[in-house]
Amino acid sequence: MVPGAAERIIASYESQYRHRQSLEATKVNADIASERRGAWQGLTIAIFGLVVAGVMGYTNHDLTAQIIGTVDLGSLVTVFVVGRAAVLRELFRKRRDEVENR
Repeated sequence: MVPGAAERIIASYESQYRHRQSLEATKVNADIASERRGAWQGLTIAIFGLVVAGVMGYTNHDLTAQIIGTVDLGSLVTVFVVGRAAVLRELFRKRRDEVENR
């Protein structure tokens, strides 16, 4: 037996645990920042598409305006529906894993 070995093992474990928590917090913060950036970029693209559709409609390019507007709004709806479905799948998977691990 080495004197103080138990304390050193526990201290090492605590250090690793703090490091892991720090990494997880950094990852969560990076994910949040990425989601915000993506939301702003998506909003910018959507507004740009609607402005282009409006300008096309104003300049008597009705069919072009309809196509651009439809594609723009359809894309937005698709992104939100698919994104929501992915979040729900992940929640169901986590819940299932929790139930199976009990």
